[in-house]
Amino acid sequence: MSEKNLFNIESWTSFKMIGEDVSTFLNGQFTSDIELLCENRAHFSTRVSRTGQLKAYCYIVHLSKNKFILYCPKFLEEKLKNDLEKFIIMEDVLIESNQEGVSLSFDGALSEEGCVDFFFLNRPATLFLKKTTNLYPQEEIKTMGIEFGLPSNDLVLDEKTLVNETGLVDLGVSLSKGCFVGQETVKKIETNRGAGKKEILFHVPKEFSEIVDSSLLIEKTEYSILEHIKNDSGQILKVKASREHRINGKNYKATIGGSDLEVTAKPFSLDCESIFASDLFEKGIDLFTKDKDEEAKSVFELALRFVPGDVDILESLGALEGRLGNYKRAIELMDELERVNPSSVMASTNKSLFYMKIGDIEKAEEEKAKATVKGFEVAAEDSKKKAESDIKEIERKISMFEQVLEIDADDHMANEGLSRSYFNLGKYEESLKYCDKLISLNDKDFKAMGIKAKIKMKDGDSGYALNSLPEIIELAGKKGDFVLANEMQSLLSSLTNS
Repeated sequence: MSEKNLFNIESWTSFKMIGEDVSTFLNGQFTSDIELLCENRAHFSTRVSRTGQLKAYCYIVHLSKNKFILYCPKFLEEKLKNDLEKFIIMEDVLIESNQEGVSLSFDGALSEEGCVDFFFLNRPATLFLKKTTNLYPQEEIKTMGIEFGLPSNDLVLDEKTLVNETGLVDLGVSLSKGCFVGQETVKKIETNRGAGKKEILFHVPKEFSEIVDSSLLIEKTEYSILEHIKNDSGQILKVKASREHRINGKNYKATIGGSDLEVTAKPFSLDCESIFASDLFEKGIDLFTKDKDEEAKSVFELALRFVPGDVDILESLGALEGRLGNYKRAIELMDELERVNPSSVMASTNKSLFYMKIGDIEKAEEEKAKATVKGFEVAAEDSKKKAESDIKEIERKISMFEQVLEIDADDHMANEGLSRSYFNLGKYEESLKYCDKLISLNDKDFKAMGIKAKIKMKDGDSGYALNSLPEIIELAGKKGDFVLANEMQSLLSSLTNS
């Protein structure tokens, strides 16, 4: 790597964290999932207070099993070190200075020993453990930080803002990992529609040349302009906006300094990594299908440098290595896929095939058996998720129907919808109430009568069913509802034959 291609980000610095317990310790102190961070990989993370206020942010760099580097802005270094030190009680964890230093390259250089590929402020970069005197333009770093979603320095130092109120909650917080400091508050807010006000960017057209005021007025709501930068297409403003003004891509009529204009809400550039990986993956698949195996392999390997845990890339590269006869490497990739996604059926299926190719019949059979078990488990999990989704949809409909009945208690569609919804949820008493309402409005409502008959049978009252089923069958037949008529006839037959 040529020295001229390495840069020192003057406003950022680093320190080491080492020890037997360092991975577990970091996972409990930061909001990202450290357990998913493979060696020679880095990701963005935040640290919050017990009540969810943003305290710090950094890149966590996993160098080896017991060695990490935290790469953070200089203004946060001592605060972050001191804060973490307070929580090191029984753990085997040490905080040390990083004498080697950190340099970044943005030219897509090939990996070499002691470097880490990652996304720095959403730009593909390579981190090297070495010092350089080359300084990267600070103004560009500031622009990248604003577009990325970094809050102002004062906001972080004051600790008066919830991480949910910043763009960092979308990038550096895992809601599915184990416990971390402040998790209860952060997760509760995110699962309840997110923060009422949250930082977002607004694009101001180029013809509006200068920001002459510190506030932005959108539809009679005034927001303070937190930061602003110029770009080729105009200017970008950062404000903390309400939900109704955070619809990505939506244009809003606004006023700045007495001038009327139109601004466009735009998200922080938090999806660059996934877009980058997706583009490379699609390119690799295209080459793979055209039998350009070596070219496809190079593209997949490049993508895997930046997103090593991507299951699609792991599976595709593993399959390609198998096709090339590199079975050992193919098995290693399937092992990694299984580590990232333990329920992956394809990981075990492919390993079974690869072990068969190298003549290890015992392991091939073992992986084949694992694939079968995983298949059943995945099917069961899918069924469970569908059931949960169905329940949520029914509950949504119930809420909608109840709102209708608040306006018109006799609305037929709402009453019928509630009778069916509560029956499907197994809440028969509630369902029966709406069936009786429908029958009181129309004593020939055979659909309501049918649901009522089924409820009575579940309650052990077969008398109502025996008396009503013939009429229900006749009414349903006349209306052409043969599905219901056949269902009721089946119930009647079971009662008369029992």
